[in-house]
Amino acid sequence: MVSIFEYIVPTGSSLPIGICLGPDGNLWFTESAGNNIGKVTPFGVFTEYLIPTAGCDPQYICLGPDGNLWFTELVGNKIGKVTTSGVFTEYVVPTAGSHPIGICTGPDGNVWFTENVGNKIGKVTTSGVFTEYVVPASASSPFGICLGPDGNLWFTESSFFAGNIGKVTTSGSFTEYLIPTAGSEPIGICLGPDGNLWFTESNGNNIGKVTTSGSFTEYLIPTAGCIPYSGICTGPDGNIWFTELSANQIGKVTTSGSFTEYVVPTAGSGPRDICLGPDAGLWFTETNGNKIGVAYTPRTLTLTLTDSVISTDATVKRDEKIIHDSIILTDFAYSNFTLSAFLSDSVVLSDSYPNSFSIQSSYLAPVTIPIVEQLVNQLVPATTKTYFIIEE
Repeated sequence: MVSIFEYIVPTGSSLPIGICLGPDGNLWFTESAGNNIGKVTPFGVFTEYLIPTAGCDPQYICLGPDGNLWFTELVGNKIGKVTTSGVFTEYVVPTAGSHPIGICTGPDGNVWFTENVGNKIGKVTTSGVFTEYVVPASASSPFGICLGPDGNLWFTESSFFAGNIGKVTTSGSFTEYLIPTAGSEPIGICLGPDGNLWFTESNGNNIGKVTTSGSFTEYLIPTAGCIPYSGICTGPDGNIWFTELSANQIGKVTTSGSFTEYVVPTAGSGPRDICLGPDAGLWFTETNGNKIGVAYTPRTLTLTLTDSVISTDATVKRDEKIIHDSIILTDFAYSNFTLSAFLSDSVVLSDSYPNSFSIQSSYLAPVTIPIVEQLVNQLVPATTKTYFIIEE
């Protein structure tokens, strides 16, 4: 079971594309049509910053080595960066019309990116000095890029005719590996928990993995024609999470190839990119739905009831949401109850069953929040101890 929440982007029809976790604990994303870089807190509060270059078509975004957010401008042909306070700097890519798209931070302290039309892998220093390397396969349409466990940059060659996973050293030496499925059109790529590189096959309808020595395994996604796209990342559960652009689903696959898929509430939302948030949620962009979504995997919180008051220390991470779909009670009846939290944290709880609540912490480090629950008109004898479980 997964709970999915969605937040509407303030700018209408903004076409959110890329998303990443920022150093401030917020989620940062690009607005292709809105021409903004947006950020959203784990509780859905938005701020948008207008990019100086009009109509630049921002695509993907990553946390840079300097603590800024770096992004690609597909039409603007620039690599941009923005501080967490919204101050922009833009650098023009040397190759005209290169269509920079994928982006990540390298092990050398530079920002690396793909040139989808320029057929190059580029890098730029934090002060804006560029180096570009031509991909050996012609017209390969490099797309996604990530840092591998071997210190190399791994990327997808999304052209129907190329169908490679490539790697490039920080000095510009290339190796390309041909994906077994012909015409697979790989798009997104990430480092998996098993030390392999995991990628999406938008036309092959597979999730693939490749070892650092070039050995492939492919897993067929249950939903046919789902178009797994650019979004792929490792989740907090040790699984690989990905987006299904046309099927309107979020999927996960174990490292042994077992799939689970979840439908996004907004029909035709076009889930595109995905990343792990500070709250253990999987945050994703809904390009067509103009929303930012988040999927939470349930966990279990157990509280102990004694007499008419229960007390416990619930350890939560900063800005963690606790969500439950049902309350399981044992030998207990009540008319209503309220929930209180301390240490300057807020809790919202409805007074009807079933209930849901969230805990918002302003602390930078994990904190222990004492939760006290007062039960009204409860029927439990004073000598009885009862347990109930909240499925978060």
